[in-house]
Amino acid sequence: MLSTFKNPWLWILSICTLVPSLRPIFKYLHSPIVFIALPVYCGAVISVNVALIHVLAKKKIPGFFNSKIPFVFLLTVISLVNFFAYPIADNLKKDMRGSDQDDAIVETGQMLLSGHNPYHAKLYTGNPISPGPGIIILSLPFANYARYFLLTPCVLLIIGVCIVRLTSFAFANIFFAFMTSSFAFWEIMIVGSDMIAIGLLFAIATLWLFSSQGTTESSALRALHSVKPFQALSLIGAIVFIALVATSRIIFVGLLPLWALFVFKINKCFGLIFFSISAVLTLGLHYLFYMQGALAYSPFHVISKGSHLMGPLLTVFGLICMAVIGIWILLKTKPTLPSWMLSLSLGCAAPLSFVALGDLVTRHWNLAKWEGANYLIIFIPLFYLYYLLNAAVCCNGKALK
Repeated sequence: MLSTFKNPWLWILSICTLVPSLRPIFKYLHSPIVFIALPVYCGAVISVNVALIHVLAKKKIPGFFNSKIPFVFLLTVISLVNFFAYPIADNLKKDMRGSDQDDAIVETGQMLLSGHNPYHAKLYTGNPISPGPGIIILSLPFANYARYFLLTPCVLLIIGVCIVRLTSFAFANIFFAFMTSSFAFWEIMIVGSDMIAIGLLFAIATLWLFSSQGTTESSALRALHSVKPFQALSLIGAIVFIALVATSRIIFVGLLPLWALFVFKINKCFGLIFFSISAVLTLGLHYLFYMQGALAYSPFHVISKGSHLMGPLLTVFGLICMAVIGIWILLKTKPTLPSWMLSLSLGCAAPLSFVALGDLVTRHWNLAKWEGANYLIIFIPLFYLYYLLNAAVCCNGKALK
């Protein structure tokens, strides 16, 4: 057990849980309670992570934990909490309080379903709409305030099923344990933010893309000839899904070269085809809605907002770090699922961490008002998932398929 404290992933995973949770802790608790609650919470998170990592290191997972019961129980608790808490948080808008992130999905979705340009919707705060057309389309089943509470639980269910199919219920349950141990997870879900869903959709897209790979033929004709019909449909579906997910915020168009690199590492021909088609679909989707509106295309404001938050000095430093991480990803990414997930985690963390830091600086290090902490929740589940997928490989002694 003591050797677990020497595992760097104990501290990486604990930091992933604790840092974004600082905002809700300082927001909802006040001095002197916050200075008592914070060390208690830190100790609890580290203790839980020690236990989970120790179990995985022993490669012997208790039978109860490797079953459907915790899986169903945790998803039920998450759904019930959001069912009761989300309407309370949503009603705060009557007093011009609360978050408008749920409104940005619901109102735009209802506009789209009625045949109108979703970006003509008006938010009660007057803020510009950030979600891109892809996330609006994917969220259409939840474009109703009575059903919106199901968005995050449903995406969690999908990623949970994916983990079970790749590994076992134990790893899915541990993933849920990592997620739910974060105060940030509960707050962001309850206020109706789509940030958790975005990060999980990135993971689902990567899992889908990986499962659709099957040939390593370098020749274009041989590669296309070797593709089976089901694999071809799966690959087309993955490309379309990634194009939708990549428009969730306009800055995530930059993830397309990363996904293309993953495919390129397996098959150069498919890598180039993937990048060409996904780029056309993603940019075409943005262009379609951009041309429909007489007003400014509101998703563009995310770029100017990020530039404002970071400032020139932090922007330069951020670009240097992103370049270094980009080179590392280019050289070190392997054609394995854990490697893909790690590279995706780093590719998302590089820009979002600096934007979050810039937001904290502009708010004079006021943790209670640190809205940028929400950006961290996009890539943190990807780190959890990388760790678990890598642990699954070590436990099983074989690659994931």
